[in-house]
Amino acid sequence: MCWSLFSLVWALLYAFSSRVMAIVVALTTQCVYCIELHRQAALKAGVTGQELAEAVHVAAALRAGGAITHGTHLLEGWSAGYRFSFSALAG
Repeated sequence: MCWSLFSLVWALLYAFSSRVMAIVVALTTQCVYCIELHRQAALKAGVTGQELAEAVHVAAALRAGGAITHGTHLLEGWSAGYRFSFSALAG
């Protein structure tokens, strides 16, 4: 009895968390069809509006991470005196 209850709770938590993770991935890849599909599945699984908002913030942090990282490299290169020129690429 205890094992079956544990299995049921585990399955429900997995279904719930995987729906939220799917929303984060869909937002990160910016696929409008995936976002809508996973939004509907998440709502059926009982995900709340607050949890959807948290998923939005996680996706934003993931997307912004690359910009922050590349931005710091840009600024480090600029302060070190490195200057890039597109005319150098033209040959």
